[in-house]
Amino acid sequence: MFDSPDSNQPLSIAIQGDFNQIKVTPDFVEISFFAKPLLWFYYVVTDLSKNDSTLLTIEDAGQETLKTTWKQLPSLGNDSIYAQLTQQYPARTIVCFVSGETLDCQESCRKQLQLKQDGHTIFEQLPGPSYRNFFRVVTDKGSKPTDAIYEIVKHFTNTTLIKG
Repeated sequence: MFDSPDSNQPLSIAIQGDFNQIKVTPDFVEISFFAKPLLWFYYVVTDLSKNDSTLLTIEDAGQETLKTTWKQLPSLGNDSIYAQLTQQYPARTIVCFVSGETLDCQESCRKQLQLKQDGHTIFEQLPGPSYRNFFRVVTDKGSKPTDAIYEIVKHFTNTTLIKG
């Protein structure tokens, strides 16, 4: 039995069988699920100035022919994650990146996403956003909310600990 509720509810599947019968089916049953396509967001918390933070980019350095494009977003007025990060790190710059297209939500990141500053690699491999970091966001005025996942990356150029 397969129920198809609206997209905000979990999917319910019941598998029924008469296990007293002689086997006429293979020894295994395979159920395949497809990864949900979502927008990916990266929030970079950095001690770079606003001007220097514009030099940050995310690039797909993988071997695939179809590369993921990334764009830096200005702060979104309705973005609660951005608002929380600016409150938690008031003296830091928060830079938000979003994927140009939806990507599959997966446990491991199959893409080789790199954080670069002015063409120099800072992080060789960014972690893939966790499905636990799910949120809905409106990226364009007047558009419907879009499903997305996010990851927070911290990049500090001055790592000296100051006591006092």
